[in-house]
Amino acid sequence: MAFEDGAVLGECLSRLPDNPNVTNDSPEFLEAKKHALAVFQVCRKQRTKMVVERGNVQQYLYHLHDGPEQQERDRKMQMVPTPEGEALAWRDPGLAPKLLGYDHISDVCAMPIWTRLPITDYILPGRPILENYTKGWDNGI
Repeated sequence: MAFEDGAVLGECLSRLPDNPNVTNDSPEFLEAKKHALAVFQVCRKQRTKMVVERGNVQQYLYHLHDGPEQQERDRKMQMVPTPEGEALAWRDPGLAPKLLGYDHISDVCAMPIWTRLPITDYILPGRPILENYTKGWDNGI
């Protein structure tokens, strides 16, 4: 999770204004930085919530006492193809791609509150920062 945190934070901060006319202590830059950190928080909260919830399920499944529930878990673990809800998260076809195939750039780009803009369009005078982010960005980067 720490590597993911760093990747998402780096992606969010990489979208800060890089314009010689916008200083790092200007209101526009400070507002953009607050917004970048808010996007980071939203991205990470959603992802870590999913991982923690599954971790709680894992804890339960790994520590079943001998009996019918434990036997059912063991039976499912031997099935091929692996059914969704598998005790081993990395084998669960519904979960493994989410856990192991996380794309931090897509996660940041998917935030409806922020899409990356070319630097020249990044900060528009007289407009709220959020309105600048929602304009859209379509030059393929």
